Amino acid sequence: MADRRHSLKAEALHAYTSARTVINQEWGIEPCRALEYLHRSILASDVHVDVDREPSRDAQ
Repeated sequence: MADRRHSLKAEALHAYTSARTVINQEWGIEPCRALEYLHRSILASDVHVDVDREPSRDAQ
């Protein structure tokens, strides 16, 4: 089970990195707060992340 969780986390981080690279290279901007919030949640292994909620400005 732990191996599967680690694999999913690595996959999610790779997807974030790919998305951030495209956003930055093609549009010259940084990802929105919601994507940054999701990234921090993945790094923290937060299984209760609510991707539908707008992150607060304090979360930056």
